[in-house]
Amino acid sequence: MTLSVKKTEVLRQVKTGTSPAVSNITVGGVPLQYVDKFCYLGSIISSDGSLDGEISHSIAKASAAFDQLRNRLWNEDGVRLRTKIDVYRAVVLSILLYSCETWTIYRRHIYSLDKFHLRCLRQITGIKWQDKIPNTVVLQQCEMTGIETLIMQAQLRWSGHLVRMPDTRFPKAIFYSQLSSGSRRCGHPVKRYKDALKRNLQLCNIDPTTWDRDNCSGPFAVEMFLCDGSIQF
Repeated sequence: MTLSVKKTEVLRQVKTGTSPAVSNITVGGVPLQYVDKFCYLGSIISSDGSLDGEISHSIAKASAAFDQLRNRLWNEDGVRLRTKIDVYRAVVLSILLYSCETWTIYRRHIYSLDKFHLRCLRQITGIKWQDKIPNTVVLQQCEMTGIETLIMQAQLRWSGHLVRMPDTRFPKAIFYSQLSSGSRRCGHPVKRYKDALKRNLQLCNIDPTTWDRDNCSGPFAVEMFLCDGSIQF
């Protein structure tokens, strides 16, 4: 195996409010560059754990894929709307929501993703803002759901798959692990993945204290439809 020093970077993740220890990492006598974020397996990893860079990166890539099909598909009158929506799901949404199962998402992220999602659907259907048609009608016409519902489905599906893994698997061990020492800072703490999962379970009327035992032997999928601006189960 040959290591490319030019493509190798170092990312530090330190405790909030502290400065990283000064240390130089070299490979073959060449010092490696320190960065605040880098792309790994298609996802943007930030030193502060923020999802802002990942969301911006996903929207940019999905927007590029959408624009490449504009003249060939979206603006083509001879193609049925159902076909356009199927292609949009397979090409654009798969890029936009890549690795969303692991996201710890905030409301500002949902707003940015939903804004792009609705803009694409309006361009596919030919609905302009001058028509004064609400987003809920656009979703009904396209038989689509909002981004928050799609992310919730993906996270619940992945969590159900995770709890059914053998206990020896590393993803499951990390999922149930806790720090042996330390405490969270006072005030409103940073949201954790388990906080987002607990909220999704409560929205689905699933008991967060027993969900991993009640659903570990069967399929764990929740069908959700965004029809009138709210999530219905």
